[in-house]
Amino acid sequence: RVYISNGKDASVSVVDTTSNAVVATIAVGKRPWNMALTPDGAKLYVANGRDNSVSVIDTATNRKLKDIPVGEVPW
Repeated sequence: RVYISNGKDASVSVVDTTSNAVVATIAVGKRPWNMALTPDGAKLYVANGRDNSVSVIDTATNRKLKDIPVGEVPW
């Protein structure tokens, strides 16, 4: 899988690399910029630059678990 941040749409797209199809689009905070996977690949953390938060996504279910408030304009 490949995870793509859609800045203007406040979402993350999940692409299956076998079929090259978008298999999910997950709503996150405003202006998602940088992302990081946990070492085991179980969670994706998304910095929401204009929402001052980080979204936590469960990669097994492609669902947002929660938003964590952080400082201004996280990258």
